[in-house]
Amino acid sequence: PANGRYEAKAAPAQPPPVKAPPPQDFGARSQPRRAGDAAFSRPGPGYAHHQQQYQQQYQQQQQRPAAPPAPPRKLVIAECEADAKADESKGFCTFPQAMAVRLALRFESRPKDILVAMAEAGLPAAKDQRSTVKAIMRLCHPDKCKHPDAKRAMQILGPL
Repeated sequence: PANGRYEAKAAPAQPPPVKAPPPQDFGARSQPRRAGDAAFSRPGPGYAHHQQQYQQQYQQQQQRPAAPPAPPRKLVIAECEADAKADESKGFCTFPQAMAVRLALRFESRPKDILVAMAEAGLPAAKDQRSTVKAIMRLCHPDKCKHPDAKRAMQILGPL
């Protein structure tokens, strides 16, 4: 500029503002529902379709066969004893080590039953749970026990 003053440049032309579309009435669903409103207690559109869908899902769930009940603990312990004797005869480890590994693997889905089953099977049990778990983990430790599944048994017993 000739006089040394800063003169602002003219602002670029802006397009005309876009007008918002006129508001539409969406009925009771457009208003927030409150506990005291009559609209709150009555179902909105599409309710009947959803109700039928939920009823069908519920009926399908009722028709599914229930999961078979878990076999009795004594039967499971007897099976584990037979497997542990076979493991001992193969030379993997001693009977108590094989028994601890087999029971841990068998009761993996029911961790609360592991310690009870091990006590029933005659494995070491101490006065508190921590000492019991430590004693059983000592039996299953892969450095002490050469059973192929000893590592997996330790992983199962770890969170106890």
